[in-house]
Amino acid sequence: GHYDDRLAAQLAKTRRPPTYDAYRDFSEGMTRYIAVENAQALPLFLQASARDSSFAPALLYASICLTNLGDYARADSLLRVINRSRESLSEYDRRWLDYRLAFVRGNQEAALTAIRAAARLAPDSKAVYNYAVQAFQSGHVHEALRAIQSLPSDRGAMRGFAPYWQTLAAIEHALGRYDREYAAAATERRAYPDRLLAFAGLVRALAAEGRLDALAAAVRDAAALAVDPAGWDYGYLLVEVGEELRAHGYPQDARAYLQQAQQWLRSHPDRPAAGWRLVQATYDLEEWRDGEALLATLRRREPHNREYLGMSGLLEARLGRADLAAAVSDSLAADRVPYQLGLASLYRARIAAALGERDSAVARLREAFAQGRAYDLWLHRDADFAPLRAYPPFIQLARPKD
Repeated sequence: GHYDDRLAAQLAKTRRPPTYDAYRDFSEGMTRYIAVENAQALPLFLQASARDSSFAPALLYASICLTNLGDYARADSLLRVINRSRESLSEYDRRWLDYRLAFVRGNQEAALTAIRAAARLAPDSKAVYNYAVQAFQSGHVHEALRAIQSLPSDRGAMRGFAPYWQTLAAIEHALGRYDREYAAAATERRAYPDRLLAFAGLVRALAAEGRLDALAAAVRDAAALAVDPAGWDYGYLLVEVGEELRAHGYPQDARAYLQQAQQWLRSHPDRPAAGWRLVQATYDLEEWRDGEALLATLRRREPHNREYLGMSGLLEARLGRADLAAAVSDSLAADRVPYQLGLASLYRARIAAALGERDSAVARLREAFAQGRAYDLWLHRDADFAPLRAYPPFIQLARPKD
């Protein structure tokens, strides 16, 4: 037989064990999923479900792959299929289902309640990791830390799973514990020397502490690595460094790294979303007119893209065209596109902040969170919100909930 210790805690809570063929496909899917190869894992999970339609975890993990790939609509339709036979599921699988349904529909607190319950039912399972992520994305940062620290990193569900360290590092950063963030990232770096994402926590911690020489050395080391399996490339790393340096009070150094990112993106136009990322880097550098010209090209190709519309409003605000910025904000307010997880409200918050409308910015940001936008590290480093950092309503909103 073929036994997979990564699945033991989860399968122990499933009402009926899957057929052998379904289990084999599911195990192979988990290998790809744990390697952060969502596109390769997805067909294996779907095949496992086709072989044994009563094996709910296969479709639940397929839905996770789909949301990781940005396809929320298809994930939701899979979850509706499982929901039709929810009475036949174990309590553990029902909690997972409720978590996924709430997640794809942008209800962060309901998602947290459901996955917290699943984690209690199987304290050594992958549910505990998802519980940590969901607690963090809901702003319950201390709860997230307790959850992830309760899970062994080297065996069972987390064996070979690099995102464990990435999540731990991000949580430590949000709590301002940069030495611990660095330690978590250094552990990941030793375990996964070929993974570019292993540098994320390292460079963030070094930037936050102003250790500029060590930071430059780390960035040089990272330059030699290939694109991460999760799609993260050197351009993302340079932006991460620049934005963290800016957030922690090193504007000149930040500018130098953001200019490097801009040059890198210009010289790698074949990278996914390179054109859009170039617009964002140009915006970060406050080169508003250049950003407007770059954005116009993208908008001609995709006139209905919500991100592009939001950025156009920001650039109008930055170029002193308050009426046009407000008009963009109004059209974002009318946006009814599903599965956007508060994207339109977030852009409206940023536009309001750029126009100096503090109360409106905080109100729109609160709306974005209510619609499913994840609380995460962007909140402390988004330059549009820099003028709000000392504003009590923003401080209250940005503070961990626990």
